[in-house]
Amino acid sequence: EKVEQCPLLLTTLSCTHYKMIPFLKMRFPVALTLVCAHLLVSGFKVEQLSMIQHSSVHKDDSEAASIVSEGCLEPYFTVGDQCLFFATFAELSYQDARQLCHSLNGELAAVLTATRLKNIIDYINDNDLTGRKYWIDGSDQATEGDWRTSSGLSVPMGTPFWSANLVFQEPNNGYDIENCLEMYDAALFYMNDVRCTNLLTAICEQALGNDTAVAAMPEVQDCPLTYTSVGGLCLSFMTWAEESWEESRQACHGFSGELAAVTDIEQLRAIYLYLHQE
Repeated sequence: EKVEQCPLLLTTLSCTHYKMIPFLKMRFPVALTLVCAHLLVSGFKVEQLSMIQHSSVHKDDSEAASIVSEGCLEPYFTVGDQCLFFATFAELSYQDARQLCHSLNGELAAVLTATRLKNIIDYINDNDLTGRKYWIDGSDQATEGDWRTSSGLSVPMGTPFWSANLVFQEPNNGYDIENCLEMYDAALFYMNDVRCTNLLTAICEQALGNDTAVAAMPEVQDCPLTYTSVGGLCLSFMTWAEESWEESRQACHGFSGELAAVTDIEQLRAIYLYLHQE
């Protein structure tokens, strides 16, 4: 009998008596149109809707559809060069998470450059969004070991994307059933393959056309003899000796150089690829 004021993207379910709706006790993914009534009945915390409400308080319909964050449409906001939404109000399977993002005119976030990975991890840590696992766009369900986004782009492998330790390197297809891509909280939010039926939080990305997300290529340096241009740096890999840190510095000084300072995550990625290539 009472029409509640619902936040952006949610609609009112108007019924004679809320208590007459037993299915309201079901999990969130039943339907987006049921969310508002469900949360009002269950006492869902208002702050848990803050990411959806964003800056939409007392806006009319035209304002709610306006661009609010450097080209991002509500409920998305700028994280680096992406428009993202962290759907922290629900934990869903991979497929349900994709459907949630589709309902918001988006897709699970594609992390295809080292810079984007760093931006998202920094945002998670800076905004107290730790303590949970996140779905991002990527699967090898079609062909084992061939990780692709929903649009068919190749998911980058190795450092600094995937979790690794002294025992194994992700993805490892544990139990032969890990085919979907998460950012794993226990591994500092590096990538991990996991069962697609697990219930995680979705990171949605606003659809902005055909985004290939190619990392900016560093300028090729004109390096002196014995040095090679890698990731915008002139590097020399002295693989013929293993020395202490101080001895290594002295060796670099002998080549009119210094131990390499890797100050950018794209430099780290370039060095990783060079090591494997060579």
